Amino acid sequence: MEDWQRGFFSYEVKGTLINKRTVLVEAEGVGCCNSRERKYKNQDAFNISNTILKMAKKRAIVDVVLSATRSSGIFSQDINTNRERKV
Repeated sequence: MEDWQRGFFSYEVKGTLINKRTVLVEAEGVGCCNSRERKYKNQDAFNISNTILKMAKKRAIVDVVLSATRSSGIFSQDINTNRERKV
């Protein structure tokens, strides 16, 4: 979605991992990003629309890899989860 009048940009990207030998789909993933996310909302959306698109693509790639390797349980976005707890 590109709303040039309001300066709002939102992209959803679908990634597909295809096995070169068998030409079968191994995994799919989706990534989204928009100009109202905390990281981008105070910036000029017109200048960062390409950055937002690229971030959506990166998120789709990460989702594809996590799906293909079935490793999403190993990784966490929560910083506190990866630290040792002090009792």
